[in-house]
Amino acid sequence: DGCTVVLYGGSREKDRNRRILAGVRFNRSTKGLVVDAGTENPLRQFFALVERCDLLVTTDSLALHVALGLGRRVVALFGPTAVREVELYGRGRAVQAPVDCVVCYDRACRMRPSCMEQLRPDTVYRAVRSQLGRR
Repeated sequence: DGCTVVLYGGSREKDRNRRILAGVRFNRSTKGLVVDAGTENPLRQFFALVERCDLLVTTDSLALHVALGLGRRVVALFGPTAVREVELYGRGRAVQAPVDCVVCYDRACRMRPSCMEQLRPDTVYRAVRSQLGRR
């Protein structure tokens, strides 16, 4: 919807970012711009990237806590970790799949599809739209 999307993350997200960019280039209906900011950013640069965001879509990770510390709005995606343990300070929306096994804290899920795979894109999209609508 005319937004600039900036992809970044750690080294594990490098392939994911490439797949997203390839999908965006293939989909001509995409409105806005998608930029890959890389996955090897030093902490200061990472903090600066987060600070420039109007909204950050992230998991329960360092990026979430950095964004909240910098006063940014967030859409926080929760899978194996507990939504109730993270305060969003009125600056975001938490999204969690409706599965019975949430809050297991497992790094690798044995279930298929996993709780994170069950997060529906349309649910995340609606959360993003609602947060951007608060300007």
